This record gives sequence, structure tokens and C-alpha cells, in this order.
Amino acid sequence: MWMVGRERLFIDRQCSLEERLGVGVATLVVVERSHVVERCPDIGMAGTEGFLPDRQRSLVERLGIGVATLVVVEHRQVVERYRDIGMVIVVMSEDADEDTVPRGNRIFNRVIHELAEVMNVHGYNVYDETAVAMRFTQPGRVRRRDSEIIDVARAVQAPPLDVIAVFQIYASATKSTYSDIVRPNIRIPGRLLNVRTGQQIAAFEVAGLELAPLPQGCDRECLLERVGGEAKLVANELAQALTLKLSGFILPARGANAAGGPAPISGSVTALVPPGDGQGCLNLPTAFVIRLNGFSTSEVQAIEEYLRAFGCYLLHRPIRSAASQAEYWYETRADSARLNRNMQLMLEHMSTAGQVSFAGNTFNITKLATR
Repeated sequence: MWMVGRERLFIDRQCSLEERLGVGVATLVVVERSHVVERCPDIGMAGTEGFLPDRQRSLVERLGIGVATLVVVEHRQVVERYRDIGMVIVVMSEDADEDTVPRGNRIFNRVIHELAEVMNVHGYNVYDETAVAMRFTQPGRVRRRDSEIIDVARAVQAPPLDVIAVFQIYASATKSTYSDIVRPNIRIPGRLLNVRTGQQIAAFEVAGLELAPLPQGCDRECLLERVGGEAKLVANELAQALTLKLSGFILPARGANAAGGPAPISGSVTALVPPGDGQGCLNLPTAFVIRLNGFSTSEVQAIEEYLRAFGCYLLHRPIRSAASQAEYWYETRADSARLNRNMQLMLEHMSTAGQVSFAGNTFNITKLATR
């Protein structure tokens, strides 16, 4: 049958967590039987004077310690791979509202630099908007709506953007009712959007903080510096929240522990590992449009089975279908390079001559008719 062997064809050559734990447990059993049991029961384990001696610790307890150690090591490896997934982010501002601080303002610059720096420190690849978009759009445009921002982000091809962080800055000063004390007020809402699909990943707003009062006789220079310094601190809070939400979106099984250290060890080992992690599926859930041209009905049905068999698959939905054409909405955690490679291997495995082309978020798979 044509589907035989597809598991070896498409699944990454990586052992799953369960397989690695199985090997670890088997090794611990061998060590336990050959070394621990043969030792004098009155001698404690080397380097564990503070723990129970061997005679008071059962085999299951000692194996549990070993499994827990393997889980922590595995979790740390997951975090390292998560930092290496290469997600590309650009921080952009929506300043169409006349009450917001415009792009290019001194306060604005301190905020956008702080947002980018925090995300960069958390392991994301953060690019400067001007650097990646200056070839086709006028740098330094102000008072832009979100529609313009999204259009610019989707036009960037090198590097292809995964997420845009959109923020606004509202700054004002309020005089106390009871004295001449003037305090700055700063509110910075932000959100994360999937560039390809338009899906809103996260949103957060930092506001309501009681900031230090402005000094007497604070002129414009003083105001820009004081408010800019406070806005930078507010921006840090926003960036921390958005990166945590993004990490939880990428690795939902770990939740709030995705961006931090090792999660608490519970009775379930699989609770520490996100869905598909054994296959390296740590990418942002995203969607592609897959268009099939020139394939028969039976071939289209076969291709659907292949689409389900691909690693990191989430779901797919038909958009339209005709006699020799079909179009699908395909959601996955695989990146475009991996999906493109799978498409090529699929045609080879089906013994079908065809071409695979990719642009934006659309794959075109065309069957080449021969005599």
C-alpha cells in the first residue's frame, strides 16, 4: 500500500521523551541491581549524607529520583531548543490616535528599545522595522493605523516575520487636587499578532502605576527625560508580560513555566512536555494555504492522508474543491522549510511528477502531466 512506511519518512529521527525515559529507567535498574543492592545496607549513597541511607530507601524511591533527574534534564533541553526555534519578531507602533506619543519621539524611542531588548534577552530574534522595511516603504512614517502596520509586516520577505508586537504610548501629567504636586501618568497597551494568519496571540496593558512626582519648574527637557525614564520601566513590565504570554502560547502544556526555570515535578511526566515536542514541534502554531492543481480525486484523498501524517500537524480544512483543483487551510507547528521538504518527499513517495512552490504563506503543488 502507498501509505506503508510513511512514519519513517516524515517523523524526525529523534527519540521521544518516553523512549529516553525508558532507556534511563532500564539503565537505572541495571545499576541498581549490579551496584546498589550488592553494597552493604549500612553504607549511605556516596555524596548523599543528608539523605536517607540505602537501607531505608526502597528500589522504587531510588528509581523515582533517577526519573525525576531525567525529567529535569529533558525540560532544560526543551527550553534550549525553544530558544533556538528562530522566531522572528518586529516591534511596531500604532500611533494613529492623536493622544498617543508619536513615532520618533524621545519617549517613544526609549519604550521601543526596551521592548525589543527584553524580547531579545528572552531568546527571540528581534529585528528593527526600519532595517527590514526601508527598501519598499518610507522610514519614519508617523500616525499609522494597524492596517498599514500589518501590510508592511506581511510585505517583508527577508527575514519572513512570524510575530509583530504592536504597542501604543499614552502619557500625561495630573496635578494633585490638594497641592501643587504633579505626577506623570503613563499607559502602554500592547498586543502580539501572528503575521501570516492575523491571529491575536496575546494582549496586555500596563497602567495605574503611581509614579514619582515631577520636580518643581520641570520644563520640556525635564519632562521628556522624567517621563521617558518612567515609560521605560512601564515598557519593561509590558515586555515581560507579552513574552510570558507568547511562551505559554507556543508551549501550552507548560503554561507559565515555559519562559522560566524547570516546572515543578508532578506525577505526570508528559505534563512537562508540549504536544509534539518529541518531534521538535516548538514553533509558533501557524497556518498555510495549500493549493493542489492537476490531481485526480483519489490522489487528492491520498494527499490529505499525507497532510495528516506530517509531523507537528494540528488540523486542516478544505477551502474549495473542484474536479482537478483543491485548496486547504493547513494549521501546523512545523516551519515552512520543514513543510516544503515534506511536500517534496510526499510526491516522491507517491511516484508522482510535480512541482512545489512557496510564497508568503501559500504552497502551490502542481502535478506535471506526462505522455
